[in-house]
Order: sequence, then C-alpha cells, then structure tokens
Amino acid sequence: MKKLVSLILCLTMVCTVYTVCAVTVSAEETDLAETGFAPVNLGDDFYAYIGMTNGSGRWLTNDVSVGDIVASPSVNNPTQTWRFVRSGSCYKIYDVIDYFNLIPAGSIFNDADVITSPYTDNNLWTIEQDGGYYLIHPATDQSFFLYEDTGSPEHRIRFHSDASLKGDGRVYITKVDITDAMKAAPSVTIANAVTGVNLKWTANAAVDTFRVRRYNPATEAWDTVMTTSGHTYTDTNVKSGVTYKYSVQGTNPVYSAEAIKSLQYLSVPKLTGVDNTTAGPVIKWKAVPGAVKYRVFYNEGGWKALGDTTGTSFTHSEFSYNKAYTYTVRCVTSNGKKFASAFDTTGITNTIVKNPAVKATLKPNGYYLGWSKVSGAKKYRVFINCKSTGWKWVKVTDVTTNNYFFSNTMKVAKFRMKHGEQFLFTVRCMDSAGKIISGFTSTAKLLYYDAPKITSIDQGNPNNTIRWKAIKGAVKYRVFSWNGKKWINKGTTTGTVFKTPNIGAAKQNKTYAVRALNKSGKYITSYWETYDSGGNVYYYSPGVWTSKNKF
Repeated sequence: MKKLVSLILCLTMVCTVYTVCAVTVSAEETDLAETGFAPVNLGDDFYAYIGMTNGSGRWLTNDVSVGDIVASPSVNNPTQTWRFVRSGSCYKIYDVIDYFNLIPAGSIFNDADVITSPYTDNNLWTIEQDGGYYLIHPATDQSFFLYEDTGSPEHRIRFHSDASLKGDGRVYITKVDITDAMKAAPSVTIANAVTGVNLKWTANAAVDTFRVRRYNPATEAWDTVMTTSGHTYTDTNVKSGVTYKYSVQGTNPVYSAEAIKSLQYLSVPKLTGVDNTTAGPVIKWKAVPGAVKYRVFYNEGGWKALGDTTGTSFTHSEFSYNKAYTYTVRCVTSNGKKFASAFDTTGITNTIVKNPAVKATLKPNGYYLGWSKVSGAKKYRVFINCKSTGWKWVKVTDVTTNNYFFSNTMKVAKFRMKHGEQFLFTVRCMDSAGKIISGFTSTAKLLYYDAPKITSIDQGNPNNTIRWKAIKGAVKYRVFSWNGKKWINKGTTTGTVFKTPNIGAAKQNKTYAVRALNKSGKYITSYWETYDSGGNVYYYSPGVWTSKNKF
C-alpha cells in the first residue's frame, strides 16, 4: 500500500469554495458550501488511473461488453486508464480505450452499480481530497460516493451513502505516463480521395491491430467502423460538405494511445464538358457541396494549373489551335494554399480549331453563305438567328461542303428568308464524331428584301419598256442590262417602269435586271436570275449571250 500511495500525484488543494456542477443546472446555480465539499482542481484535461484502496491496490476496469465497472488487481494497464475532462468545477470521466462514460446506474444510489455508457457531455463528477486519497461523488448529489463491494466475486464498484463504507470508497488518482501504459498514438494522415475520406497511418511495430472509429454526432458516440491489421482505411459512406471525425488506435497485442483526425469531405468535381468558344475552350463541371474554390489543370507531361475560380466554369485563354488538351478540376481552400478534394485522374480531352470566316452574299430569294476550309474540321454546322427562332441560335443543318444557301423556299418555315426581316448566320466546325470543335463568328445583322421581279419587257422603237413589281421598303430602283461581259447601269427611277433605247443588231439577245435601293442609295436586294421568265427580250441579230456575271 505504501508503494501505491507513493504513486499519488501531488495535487494542490484549492482553498477557495467551488460551486457544484450539475447536469440540469449551471455550475453557478448551486452553492457548494451547503454540502461542505470542496472539489479538487486536477487540471484541465489529463489521463489517469483510478485505483481503489482495498484489494491490494485494485483498479477500475470497464467491461465494455456489459458496461459494468469492476475492480482488477492489474496495474499500469491502459484498460484501467481514464481521462478527466474539466467542466466548470466538475469533471467528465471516460475510459481512453472505448470512450465510455463513468455513470451511476440509475437515480437512486444506495447500493447502486456504477456502469459505463457511450460518451456524452453529461454525467459530471466532483472529486474531493481526503488526506492522501480522494472521494468521487456524482455532481448531482455529493452525499454518495464510490466504494468497492469486496463481497461480490468480481469486486463490483458501487455507490453508497453509508458513511461506514467511506474507507472502501477512497480511491487514488495517479497521472499516467502514456509511454508506460501504452504505445504512442499512430501517426495518421487524412485526405479526401476519389471514393471517400482516406486515412493512412504508421505505428509502433509492437502494435499489429488497429481500431478505426467515426464520431456520430446524432448519438454523441464513437462508432467502430473497422478493425484491421492494415494501415489504411477509406470511408466511402460520406457526403460532400460534411465534416467527419475519426479515431485510430492500436489494440493488439498492446494498446496505443489514439489519434483523432477530422476533415470536411469534398467530392471530386464532376466534369460535364468543354465548350469551344472564340475566347477559348470553356471547361465546365458540377458544383461540389461545401466547396469554396476550384483549381483547373491541364495535362502536358504532368498536371499544370491554369487558374482558380469560385464558379463552375473556366476559360482556357492561352491555347493553341489543333492541339489536344486534357483538363481536370480540384477543390482548394479559400486561400488556395491547400487541396480540399481529390480529382478525376482521367480528365476530359478537347481540341479546338479556328472559327470559320463566313461571308454572306445576297441572292434574289435568300443569302448564300460561303466560308474557307478550316484545318482539322471534318464537317460544318450551320446556324441561323432571327425573329422566328426567338433570336436564339438554332441549328439548320450539317454539311461537308464550304457553302450553304438560305432561301425563301426552304421547307422549314422558321428558316425561310422573309421579306423585311433581319437575320444572323454563323458556322461552326465539327470533328468526325460530330463534336463541335470551334467557336464562331457571327455575321452582322442582314436585312432581307425580295428582289424586284420583272413582269414584262415590251419591245419598242426607239425604246424597250421594262416593268416590275414594287418592293415594300424600296425608295428607288436601278435598271441594268447585260452586255455580254458585265452588267451596265442604265439608270435609276422611283417608279416600277423604265424605258431604255432599243439599240442592237437583229436577233441580238438582250437581258435586263432591276435592284432596289434604300433612301441612302444602298442596295437592299439582289436581282432575279430567272432569265427565261420575263428577264429577256430578243432581237433578230447575230449572237447569243449565255453567261452572266453576278453583282
């Protein structure tokens, strides 16, 4: 006994009167002077053995399987190690192996057992010094104390209010040297992996089995999730944005101290695609719950950072045409100093080519689009944007040629060229799989008017008379004749009838055309090219002209 007493930690008695700490009231609401007990100040938080003074120095042991507290002669064993956490003037006491509270078994303590239950912030105790020993009282009623029932086979620990049993209830508390009681805690690293939260650890070679636990906020208890001889564990039962806390502790053949790590799990950003734009490829992904910032990478002999963003898209502005880039995204902390998630190691690959340069030529009944061939393009997608499409870009068709004609005779109504309406056109490149691999450059808004259609040409002497239908929106009309090489301006009029001198040899083929102008004198229409339906007048003169240049 003298040897055991010598192990007692020299704890300083606090002379000041303390307040009692209760479960249902605050520590300041009960005057401890009413009971006459003054709790000992053990410090804020430390590991210690609780030993009973009877039975040759028995120690409190928690039998986790039944929750009982019994007395064991074993000394310097981590299974008898308890942790004291200060709460006001009281303490929470729980075993360091399984995180079970030391609690009274019921509200009536007369010969009541002391048991353990999963750890909570309740079950508070007051510790009173009694000479070289200590008495442990429940904070809710300090007239009861622990004592060892030596009459029970297992030396059960109980509560009693009988003062004659006070000597059996005296305990001693010795501060633990952790290295003597157990091995050092495993060295644990924690990180977000592709499939969940990953724990890895190294430990003392004497420990070959480990228990991994996760804290459950709902029950305020630690749930064992795995016992393993390995040195890694990945928790896949996780949700992005939630913080998880884990404990890793060696359990066989000797115990180690525990290591506790916590981490907010962030899932891997899921890439949704790359849009090729004039400004460059735009990488897109789904928002990750809990993420505050993302870092975008491209792979070029290794992953290289492009930049950070708080959004869910990023434009790669410094790029090269016809070069394949592979992208991925990773969550980072708000200051950008640490990674906060894993990443898609495969990534998403994209190639961008130059925008087609589109030229629109006005025709009698529509616009003719032409563009130069783009290196890397296998086919082209043609788009229109107008009032009929709600001023949105709408796909018209895919072609392998470098031209396309929009007309007012197209079968799809919203794609027809309507008189007096504005239209925008563009073309984008595609690869052989049908993926768009370019941005686009739109034409300016083009105003379309039907070309004036000649209704008759009357041969006369000395003039031929040309007549046509009026065009809404036209201010003037200009009449042309074809001389075999080019169109010759014959004159301008505000009406729909024009006379031109009848000059030419017999049987000469004479062709006329009319174009409309606005008030600024600019052409707003093309001309009809249906020369055999009112556009020609014939003279009996040698020679037939068969080719006609465009305006």
